[in-house]
Amino acid sequence: MTNYEKKRRYTKVAYSMLALSMGLGAVPVSAREALPPKASSLAIHSSHIGLRLQHVPAGGASSRLYRGDSLKYFKNEFLRKPGFSKLLNVIGEGGGAPTATGVSITGVLQVGETLTATYAFHDADNDNEGASVKQWYRYDGSIKTTIPGATGTNYTLTSDDVGKYIVFGVTPVADDTPTTGTEADYTTIGMVSSPAAPTAAPVSISGTAAVGQTLSGSYTYADANSGDTQSGTTFKWYRADDGAGTNKSAIIGATAQSYVPTFADAGKFITFEVTPKNAANFLGTGTPTSSSPTLAVAAAPVASGASVVGTTRVGQTLSASFAYMDANNDPESGSLYQWYRADDGEGMNKNPILGATSASYVLVSADLGKYISFTVIPKNAALLADTGDIRGSEAVGAVAAAITEPASVSYSAFSAQVSEEESLIEVVAVKKNVETSQAAKLNLVKDGNVIERADFNFEADGVMSALTEASVKETIAVRVRSLKGAENVYGNITGDLVQAMADKTQRLAMITGDVAIDFPTVSIPEQLQAGADGMTRETKIELKIEKQPKAVREAAAEWAAGQGAKVIGTSYKFSVKVQNGDKTTSIAQYGDRYAHFTLPLPEGVTDPTTLAAVMLVDGQYVPVPVRIVDQEHAVVETPTNATVTLVQRERQFDDLSGHWGAQDLLFMANKDNIAGEADGKFNAHGNVTRGDLATMLVQSLGLGHRTKGLSGDAGFSDLPEDAAASEAIQLAIGAGLFKGYPDGTFAPEALTTREQLVAVLMRFRANFELELPQVRSESLDASFKDASKGADWSKAYLESANKGGVIKGFENDSLGASRELTRDEAAAIIRRFLQHTNLTN
Repeated sequence: MTNYEKKRRYTKVAYSMLALSMGLGAVPVSAREALPPKASSLAIHSSHIGLRLQHVPAGGASSRLYRGDSLKYFKNEFLRKPGFSKLLNVIGEGGGAPTATGVSITGVLQVGETLTATYAFHDADNDNEGASVKQWYRYDGSIKTTIPGATGTNYTLTSDDVGKYIVFGVTPVADDTPTTGTEADYTTIGMVSSPAAPTAAPVSISGTAAVGQTLSGSYTYADANSGDTQSGTTFKWYRADDGAGTNKSAIIGATAQSYVPTFADAGKFITFEVTPKNAANFLGTGTPTSSSPTLAVAAAPVASGASVVGTTRVGQTLSASFAYMDANNDPESGSLYQWYRADDGEGMNKNPILGATSASYVLVSADLGKYISFTVIPKNAALLADTGDIRGSEAVGAVAAAITEPASVSYSAFSAQVSEEESLIEVVAVKKNVETSQAAKLNLVKDGNVIERADFNFEADGVMSALTEASVKETIAVRVRSLKGAENVYGNITGDLVQAMADKTQRLAMITGDVAIDFPTVSIPEQLQAGADGMTRETKIELKIEKQPKAVREAAAEWAAGQGAKVIGTSYKFSVKVQNGDKTTSIAQYGDRYAHFTLPLPEGVTDPTTLAAVMLVDGQYVPVPVRIVDQEHAVVETPTNATVTLVQRERQFDDLSGHWGAQDLLFMANKDNIAGEADGKFNAHGNVTRGDLATMLVQSLGLGHRTKGLSGDAGFSDLPEDAAASEAIQLAIGAGLFKGYPDGTFAPEALTTREQLVAVLMRFRANFELELPQVRSESLDASFKDASKGADWSKAYLESANKGGVIKGFENDSLGASRELTRDEAAAIIRRFLQHTNLTN
């Protein structure tokens, strides 16, 4: 028999006994109204689920209905009522409502944390737990308040709970009657607290505040919530104009715990900021905390354009030449030198020369046949950033043996009296600076102490021997170091010798102690359009360097004054003439090649940033590249023969203060390579159109004096109406810098990009056969993170420019090849091109 069947049987027996003892019979429910008043009535009837017992209290109180499918309902509800227990004694006590015991709460009493409640359910009749009622409360010590919606065994604390006790109550419910027990609860021992965000303190910077030096940020992480560990803390570096934070701005890409200042930081004040973070879901991020600023960042000095000056012959002195620059204007002091010798120009078996650590070096017998170079580490007297990066020169050589025989010197019948000093004049030919005698004879014409004319008469056998021994593209030269101040210097050479040099693309130079002409011989037959046989011994070629009269210098000075410049030194005219029978041809152009004209440099002129040069052509002064080669000489680079004058200019722009490229931009402006705006500003961030770039390149590369016969007569339909702008475009096209579009337009107003400028410069370098030594070994992809974003057609140009040091990226190691070009970027890139191709310092 099942428990259920037992309960039905016991219930029926109990009801029958109760009814008989009260004198009642089985009556229908509807008959309860016929019972005596004030007496309790029991209505009993049978149904398919068992007996139903309805107890109707006297006095009209509300009735309660029970199902008789469980004996315990009858026992607990009726038999325990007063009087009922005397009428019937049922065997077996027990039963009752369910209970909840052992109520407890676990978890951290802190906002954002989750509390978990547990309890044990009990029922005397072994009934299972039903839908027990759970509720969380806030308790302030006197009032308990229900927390809306908090009706599970888990509860996540909020800010409303701060300062309160938390109570969990559970009312047990069974799945059988009687179903509901009494609520049992538990109150937390402590109050809920508010969590604290992590902190970073103190924050500080260590390291030397100088360009190229590493700064490191440090801090102490703390979190009041002991269980929260640091995770995801972020860093930022800032630069400002002063220690008070004026114009403070985040440094792009500087998000690591260390930072290496760049030249953009020179003179700036650097701070380090930490934002502490932990892995918590609530208040996991602390307040950003900054360090105190550093001192103003010092810029290390820079050495560029390192080269060896002097004759590579045993007993001769070589000098280390380089351009010193310092962003803080700290003077040079204590630069470190080291000289090296190697077996060849590529550096095979290159070793330092013991004791050769000064700015000059005297060649010894051990250097015979070797190639000599040096390195320099620029230094200044500053306490910070006093040492720059090491820079090395190219090797020169091979070193030749000392001269043991005197040079051959003779004088014409019409020369003035010969002094003892003149008898020591040296006449030489040069093969990579290796001198040899029997190359030329010198005739002088003097008027008192003034040398009116000096004639170099090249000796055919000596020159032919020298050029035969010399390699392709080397220079054959005659040099007289002690000859200075001559009013006119002439060189006379036959066409067959020049043709032999041209066949080997060699250069011819005539050098005195203060002036010199050095030109590509291949340009002579090209300009003459010589036939297959070239020039012969009957062809006479005259080189001439003429000191210009006072009136020429005064006219140049007047022009310079109007340009905010001043003339320095003397003007010289350089020319080459070819005599073929009765026909004389002046060589005005050297085609797509540069000649080198040396001029004396006035004493005290040493700053390459303010030195400029102009050429007078057709009544106009046009800029040409110039560089200082030593304390006494400057060399002008030009593809044209003309009158040359050195000038000094020192422009200023009030919008370049603090600009990253101010030195480069002023260098270019002082040489008249780029002009400022009408309002006196530079407008560094202005865009550059194709027309603008053509003008800038013509001015910078010294192309403004090329004749129209060499310029490009493109016939474009959209050239500017401005004659100067239109001519600049045609000259640029003629030099191979630009091309037009298929529709016959040039698009002078179209904006240019960084990669377009690089391509133009690399094409020019190839056309003019300029050397661009490799200064960087890293590939383009290794140097810049966005190298792959450049156009396919520009990759080779960008790679060459990168290896040659012409391009630099931004602070975040990006190149931005396809970005639109700005005036400051254009000026800086062209400046580096001029420097690395040795057109300027």
